[in-house]
Amino acid sequence: MFSFNLMLKMQIVKLREHIQQVSQWTKAELSGVTRQWLLLCRLFRFHNQMFQRPLHSRMLQSMVQVMTFTYAFFMMDVMMNELSEQNSKELIVLSVLVPLLWAFVRSLSLAFNGEIINQVYEEVLDEVRAAVVRSNRSPDGLTELGSLSRLLGHMEARPLALQVWGRDDLGAGIFVQNSSLVLTYLVMVVQMQPMPDMAPKFFEITEQGTKPLVLIGKMGLNRFT
Repeated sequence: MFSFNLMLKMQIVKLREHIQQVSQWTKAELSGVTRQWLLLCRLFRFHNQMFQRPLHSRMLQSMVQVMTFTYAFFMMDVMMNELSEQNSKELIVLSVLVPLLWAFVRSLSLAFNGEIINQVYEEVLDEVRAAVVRSNRSPDGLTELGSLSRLLGHMEARPLALQVWGRDDLGAGIFVQNSSLVLTYLVMVVQMQPMPDMAPKFFEITEQGTKPLVLIGKMGLNRFT
């Protein structure tokens, strides 16, 4: 899915560069840009049909992972006290920080790629609008003015964007929304963080050893019982 996103970004960047290099809009240039645009429309439609829901699941999964490992990071002192005898402190820190950074970077990469596509799409529209204005002012360009105007109308009516099921198009907006939820969760975690003397209550000791993940489910319950 991410490789498909990168390919779409490269193709829309090529379209922008092609339009920027056109000095005189002839029928051949207009036909070439139109073919590129129609191909991109089909590719984006195919992508959105195939990956609209998986993209929503991937963004949601990354957000939940960031929340989970953020909680584990703030409970690091408790985990150190309980697990330092079984594992090194460096290993405990890495087991939390590496998945946290990986989930964050993966979510950021998807959103950043979508934001680039949105920006390049707007630049393509601006270039075509500028070409329409130049053709309108130049007597030699009046013959292509109608075709350029129709092409611009089709571009504005069929925006190129990576759609996410039930949400806005993939971009900075979705990343900001997810970050806001994570920050809200982070504030709640800080407020509900247990005192050090309560730490043993959040662990279950079995024959196999300590299970630190139990504290994730028991934290809220112990605070209100």
